[in-house]
Amino acid sequence: MAFAEELLAWGRRQGRRGMPWQETTDGRLNVYWVWVSEVMLQQTQVQTVNDFFLAFVRRFPNRTSLARASVDEVLAAWSGLGYYRRARNLHAAACQLELSYSPNEWPGTREAWQALPGLGRSTAAAIVASCFNQREAILDGNVKRVLARQVCAEPPWGSAALERLLWIEAQARLPKQPAAMPLYTQSLMDLGATVCLPKRPDCLRCPVRSTCKAFETGSSHEFPRPKPAKPRPVRQTRWLVVIRRDRSTGELTLGMRQQPEQGVWAGLWSFPVMDSNAPMPQGWSQWESFHHDFSHFRLAVSLWMPQTNLNRPGELSAQDAVAWAPDDLLMTFKTIPDWLEQGIPSPVRQTLLRLTQALKA
Repeated sequence: MAFAEELLAWGRRQGRRGMPWQETTDGRLNVYWVWVSEVMLQQTQVQTVNDFFLAFVRRFPNRTSLARASVDEVLAAWSGLGYYRRARNLHAAACQLELSYSPNEWPGTREAWQALPGLGRSTAAAIVASCFNQREAILDGNVKRVLARQVCAEPPWGSAALERLLWIEAQARLPKQPAAMPLYTQSLMDLGATVCLPKRPDCLRCPVRSTCKAFETGSSHEFPRPKPAKPRPVRQTRWLVVIRRDRSTGELTLGMRQQPEQGVWAGLWSFPVMDSNAPMPQGWSQWESFHHDFSHFRLAVSLWMPQTNLNRPGELSAQDAVAWAPDDLLMTFKTIPDWLEQGIPSPVRQTLLRLTQALKA
């Protein structure tokens, strides 16, 4: 058990402290906070989650308030954090828990948590290990990297063979005492996030280098074995910027459309889209273009608006749109500040901010 003992000793001395979800009451973690943080930390770094977590739990201070909120409210609070399916699953799980458990009652096993929407084995294990001292192994991206170096794992990153091998290693290295599980789990995540880094592992500062085969052979930089590279496909899209002046207030409003319930931005609001292969109607001009990268593809966006809104390239006027706009886009019109309070994807938010500045010019 040298691995667990050395990791625990390091965690007591140098583990990360001060993250809001680590706060305890009478020595116990807040299960709701741990659950929300673990979902947010899926595919998102701690520094980013810190900026969103406290605002989210202030808006939804407990499971009941989260379950009673609408999906749109939850998506709006999640706006900017990305991977919005997590927010939908979190809300759905809260609703399930409210039906099955009393307000201060929670599932106590990994299997029960894993049965909820959006919770895989590792996330469910992290919750029960941290909150209920369950001897359950975690295997997030940081932990995979640590263990792949510990054993010089040959299967490439992302392969089923690597996953099988590392789950066995993760389970075999657990401390024997259940009471050690919260510190062990946090320390293992901390090790991968602060020492056993992807490109420049600080091996001389690593508390478990005595059991690490990659350190022993001087090959830490070679593991994990990389996934075979694949070209990232590019998807073209055209967003239509339709600005109108509200007749009653005189305020400028912008047309947006809610996305379908399936897809990358399910249920979020975005600009109406026109087929990138279709010719643009007369009276429309391109305002700007940019790229947004997803894990599996790159989105190439061009923004188009009526020429009456363009003084010259890069500068906008506040005139009403006088060009053709498709009637079947089912747009909803709100002011830009109002849209910024809705559930919108990060690239849409950034576009709205640029649009605001351009309209002020």
